[in-house]
Amino acid sequence: MRIAAASSLCHGARNQQLVSTRARELAALRHEWQRSTSGELRVALVLGDAGTGKTRLADELVPRCTKFPIRLLAHNCLFHSMPPLGPWAEALRLRAGGHNGDRACHICGSGLDRLSPLVRRAGTVHDQASCTEALRYHLVEWIPGLLATASRDRPIVLVLDDVHRSDDAVWQMLLRLGRDCPGSRLFVLATARPAELAKSRTALEALHALEQGARVRRIALAPLSRQDLQELVADTLGQDRAPAALVDWLTARAQGNLRFAVGLLEALAESDADVHAPVLDRVPERLARWIRTELAQVDPPALAVLELLAVAGEVMDPDDLAAITRLPAEHVAVILEQLSRAGTVIERQREGSLGYGLARVLTREVLYSDIGAARRRVLHRRVAAALLASGRNEAAVSQYIRAAQAGDGEAVVALVELVRRAREHSFDALAWRAVSALQDLLPAGDDRWNQVLDALAWRPNWGIVDRPEHYVAEIGAVQQMRQLLPRVTDLQRQAAYRLWLAGLFAYGAGNVEAGVRECWQAFALCQQAGCGVAARSAAIELAKIRGWSGDLRGEEVAAQQLLSEAEQNGDQRGIAEALAALGHTLGWQGRFDAAEKVLLRSVDLAATAAQLPWMSQSLALLACLDACRGDLISARARCAQAAASSPPDDPTIGRCGEFIELLAGDLIMAQAHARAAQRHEPAARCRMPVRLASRAAMAAAELGDLTGARRHLHEITCPDSGRLGILEPLHWWAEGVVARAEGRPSAAATALRRAVEGYTAMGAYALRGFVLADLAEVTVSAGDGDAGDATASITQWAGDNARRTGAPIHQTLQLLVTAWALIGQHRHDAAARAARQAVEGFSARGYALLAARARVTYADAIQRFDRHAAEEALRTAAATFEECGATMRYQEVRTRLRQLGLARRCTAPTEPTLASLTRRERQVAALAAGGYTAAQIAAQLHIGVRTVETHLARSYPKLGITCKQQLVHRAAELGFTPGP
Repeated sequence: MRIAAASSLCHGARNQQLVSTRARELAALRHEWQRSTSGELRVALVLGDAGTGKTRLADELVPRCTKFPIRLLAHNCLFHSMPPLGPWAEALRLRAGGHNGDRACHICGSGLDRLSPLVRRAGTVHDQASCTEALRYHLVEWIPGLLATASRDRPIVLVLDDVHRSDDAVWQMLLRLGRDCPGSRLFVLATARPAELAKSRTALEALHALEQGARVRRIALAPLSRQDLQELVADTLGQDRAPAALVDWLTARAQGNLRFAVGLLEALAESDADVHAPVLDRVPERLARWIRTELAQVDPPALAVLELLAVAGEVMDPDDLAAITRLPAEHVAVILEQLSRAGTVIERQREGSLGYGLARVLTREVLYSDIGAARRRVLHRRVAAALLASGRNEAAVSQYIRAAQAGDGEAVVALVELVRRAREHSFDALAWRAVSALQDLLPAGDDRWNQVLDALAWRPNWGIVDRPEHYVAEIGAVQQMRQLLPRVTDLQRQAAYRLWLAGLFAYGAGNVEAGVRECWQAFALCQQAGCGVAARSAAIELAKIRGWSGDLRGEEVAAQQLLSEAEQNGDQRGIAEALAALGHTLGWQGRFDAAEKVLLRSVDLAATAAQLPWMSQSLALLACLDACRGDLISARARCAQAAASSPPDDPTIGRCGEFIELLAGDLIMAQAHARAAQRHEPAARCRMPVRLASRAAMAAAELGDLTGARRHLHEITCPDSGRLGILEPLHWWAEGVVARAEGRPSAAATALRRAVEGYTAMGAYALRGFVLADLAEVTVSAGDGDAGDATASITQWAGDNARRTGAPIHQTLQLLVTAWALIGQHRHDAAARAARQAVEGFSARGYALLAARARVTYADAIQRFDRHAAEEALRTAAATFEECGATMRYQEVRTRLRQLGLARRCTAPTEPTLASLTRRERQVAALAAGGYTAAQIAAQLHIGVRTVETHLARSYPKLGITCKQQLVHRAAELGFTPGP
């Protein structure tokens, strides 16, 4: 869908969007205006940062009141910080005439009717200084009385836009009005920016005096919330629901700023953008001009600080800014304080550190684009040097990448050091980002590629238990490093490099054949060098690659043999690595007891040798296997042990926690663990690890975030070439779960069957039972005619899985699969018995989401002969789904309950709130609470009177009231702004 097709935003309907986002503030302003018409001076001060819609709010208020005798006297027409007398003279009907007519001035008002003429000295013209002084005098001494007199005949609205820029005379005029004319029918609407208003002592004193007389009402415009933006987009498109992708994009780009939101929507409309994939290649020119106008008011030193923040692209320490700008630290501190008060920068304090960054993404982009390329490169280098000096190496390298050019030795040294540090802390994506930049700096054959290889090939003393997989885009750089290997004269060192390359090709590039070749070359080099320990490590790596490619049995045999050899030779590292390979393959095969025995030995060995990273990884793998076998208590305990023995930045813990909570059904925690692990994979050119992305996609799908689920799937390497190895079934499992959430059961069944077939071919039974439960559900849900035959084969697979693993959880999964199969065969009594046993089994072991799914299966089986029990089961399942965060399943169950004729809500009744109303019902009710008639509401919202009455009729029971009179009287209690 294209935004231009449905958009009314760019064709004169902007005020309607303002109504939807600022309805409460508009109601408050109208209430103040109503009070003024009764003979009470009222001042409404609308406060908000630039772009929040202060002026548009005033524009919306005044035209709506044109049917009343109201005149706009001044609006954004400043003359040396004061509004000129022209608009005032016209509204107050001041005319030039009489014997002073030739001496009248329409700028300051001198000589106009009822205003004293300007006394000129002989031979002098009406100069600017004299005119300004006369204008001040008239504003303070004459205008208040004239306004009060004029308001006797008709109510008056006085709009003072950007009053924070006004001259002191304007505030003295308001003070005089409040003191001398409290009973005038005058409504003053002033807009101001809080930070700039606070600088004026006269303004603060005047407001204080007026507030003491209860004449002022402050109305603060907060940034637009995501719900506000959602309503804005919905009104723009003329739809009841806004596309989630567009709302997310607008939330991130506009950051709550109304001007930005409207400007971005206009630009999308003009470019005919797709609302489901919104993108703009640059900041819209109209917005850019406005941003530049705002920045033009900043003095040069402050602008220099803003440019540095734009170049840095992240939070900067004040001391670093002082060092780069060569300004005194005290001066920089004052600049940052002023910019922070103005809302241009934000201040962040965390863990004893203080930093500042630009508050708006669009402001940064405009600032950055306006800096010339040459000066931009200089600034990047200066920022990089300052960051290096303060020890922020990772941030410094990001700056070097932007400023680097071929042959830049300083950048090369910094990038190589970053690669080393990133690998030591398992920040593989950041390391590859630096390698990508080095491709543009180092020519092929440069010996410094050896330094890069040495940094990348860093290995802990005992290797790794469960190698994480990455999609590596920089294969060209890897090939350049590989070409230099013959120059490495140390055979053992060359073998270590080739062993690292073997894992990279096999796990990172999906080229198993290349990985095997490198392993054999490393093995041969180790034998040539007479190093049996290193040769054994190469053989173990070769066994792991076999398991990766799907030959789990081959990995097991090789690992057993190599373990015996390592034990005979007293090779502790060989023993540890062989145990890891053996435990890994046994666990994948679902031989949990044997895998636990092997991995516990690995943990004890690591503890004895004080190899904490190895112990942590072994414990994490044990925790995942515990979750697969049905012992969540042990799984979580071992995951906590692994976290205690690992560094805080180890992504292994996040992956482990994500997996455990995903199987357990705590989707919120699973997503949190995934984000924690993903923080260590920041580079855009490195895809997420396959396991992390697949599980994140499944969690997002169950949570109802289908856009996020698809995004995670796209982050996985395409599996058609078979490059995912043993992880390919996991990809298809995730594909099936996402397809089911998208309402495509047939596609889901196809993907899930591919996953089951893949696990079966590999002999990987640890996860196959969970996939079979999903496959049985979608097969029956698809409603195919041969569902009975299809589920029969699934039932046989589930029985085989339960026998092979011997784990209670897989026996319970078999019961769930059997229940679905029996439903497909229309054997509902037997299905109900199996589903009830599955509920008990899952509940006893803490698998909440699976237990709720089994309850739904049970309800399916009994709803034809026990409607009440089915409703109770669905209601319990709905509560569990809601607790787990399974939004999609919760909504499905609610729909089922409505279909069963259940009138009451799934959850306990709550007090009447605004949240129970739809967006349009809230708009209509808010205006009705303000005292508007149905006809006035219809005209304002551009809908029919009958539609208004329908919305009100639906709103009353939701709010716990019965009529409009109660709505008006209880408006404040219900959350509405009171009406007149």
